[in-house]
Amino acid sequence: FDSTVEVVSPGYVRVRFRRPKFMRWRAGQDAILTMPSVSLLPWEAHPFTIACICDDDHTEESSENEKASSPVSASQGNELVFIVKTQSGFTKRLEEAGERGETVKVFIDGPYGSPPRLLGNDTILFLSGS
Repeated sequence: FDSTVEVVSPGYVRVRFRRPKFMRWRAGQDAILTMPSVSLLPWEAHPFTIACICDDDHTEESSENEKASSPVSASQGNELVFIVKTQSGFTKRLEEAGERGETVKVFIDGPYGSPPRLLGNDTILFLSGS
């Protein structure tokens, strides 16, 4: 897939591309991304957590209205989004590609991981002490 790479703030990059129709995921899952033009080795792959929800009922129009609201909600439904914290090596090269406005070819493997199943829990209570 061709992905858009954008620097959303210092040290963070958003990678987004059209969601494969066959792909479904749940909150907390991750996928392994391979980007040959960013990698030093052609088979170099890195895991990243998916930063959007899988919403088959989301429309193009509502997705367009959300694009400016936040780095994560920019693609609800029609795109797959990853927010990457840049450090060194691969993620630094990814940030540099975003600064140049490059389109990057991405291969995806996943989703992986077992998100928590909250079905049957009507109430969740978080307590914080001060």
